Amino acid sequence: GSPIEPVAVAVAAAEAAKPGQNKGWSKARDAWEGGFQGRGERQDAVQALCFGSDQPLVEILTPFVQRLALELHGPLLELRQELKKG
Repeated sequence: GSPIEPVAVAVAAAEAAKPGQNKGWSKARDAWEGGFQGRGERQDAVQALCFGSDQPLVEILTPFVQRLALELHGPLLELRQELKKG
């Protein structure tokens, strides 16, 4: 992750902001909180220092941050989709 934003959370937020993407918030929450499939970004020492490991996702992933995430990660996500198609 980066000290600017939790990367996996931001990518999931960008996916959530795209029309027709209803699973993005759930992916963002899983990326931040972790679960049975792995550690959450909030457990990373840098993220914990920047945001607090007990900070709920809703306080980190504000509408403003979601817009920034879409602007930053949206073009990369679109490229990834194009590459997947072949």
